[in-house]
Amino acid sequence: MTGTPKYEIRDTPQTPEEIAKVVRHGPIDDLRWLPIGLSLAPPEGVDVESLCLRLSRHGDVWVRGNAFTALGHLARVTGELDPERVKPALMAGLQDESDRVCGCAADAISDIRIFMGWKFRHTRPRARPPAPRTLNIVAAWRVWLIIDEESNLLVERSDHDPRGLSPASAWRLPGRNLLRPATEAAQKLEDMWEKRSHTVWINESNMFNEQAVVKTSRLEGGEDADYGDAQALHVRAWLTDRHASPWPMAEGIEQRWLSIEDFMVEHAVGAADRYALALFNQFYFQQTGAWFYS
Repeated sequence: MTGTPKYEIRDTPQTPEEIAKVVRHGPIDDLRWLPIGLSLAPPEGVDVESLCLRLSRHGDVWVRGNAFTALGHLARVTGELDPERVKPALMAGLQDESDRVCGCAADAISDIRIFMGWKFRHTRPRARPPAPRTLNIVAAWRVWLIIDEESNLLVERSDHDPRGLSPASAWRLPGRNLLRPATEAAQKLEDMWEKRSHTVWINESNMFNEQAVVKTSRLEGGEDADYGDAQALHVRAWLTDRHASPWPMAEGIEQRWLSIEDFMVEHAVGAADRYALALFNQFYFQQTGAWFYS
């Protein structure tokens, strides 16, 4: 299996008989899509929760991961899940051998906490072996969390992600390639941040300056990275009045302001960008004692 399944072309079975046929006989792409499609619009008389729990133990990584994602969808769409069955499955998902499945389980836990108010003893995947001492980082990007007065995030998309970290259809945080000359707008924001971060403390955006290393995940790669290359993300935050946003929309770029819920749940957003927000959330808690989002 290579690449990302093209879910948009799949039709979701609507009867128990049709569903059972896909589960038993596939094809595998239909089975990967099945829990997602059913959870977004659960058919009457179909126990989607039980199916997701069953598929969460499937041998295929995408099937298992999407089964956990679907549990998060059910929390939002129906608000009805059995904690005695779902919680143990999610805890097992956090221990899965696949990082993707672990991440899907963690995202589902986040969704269930938001929409159903459940409490979990563990919400993150288990610790992995230490990272290698050295990485050959071939590209570096500035990523901006531009946050308005109502905690909405500025996102953008175009016909491709130049970083090679998310599909073209996914929203991403604005930013720039640090290995190439900055545009006038990008340099202006860099200068504004540097000036403000060294003067009087105003808010958390003055101090948040996190770094992370990710790998190019799209087969086409990015501007300076091929598939599987390590890239550095240098993440900063800027709190602003929406009408005074320091990041103007460039030609060929679509922009939108997303709520935290839309960013994390409702809309397609790149995993690296969601990770950037998670870094800010942790930093915010360390600074204030409260989560920026929960």
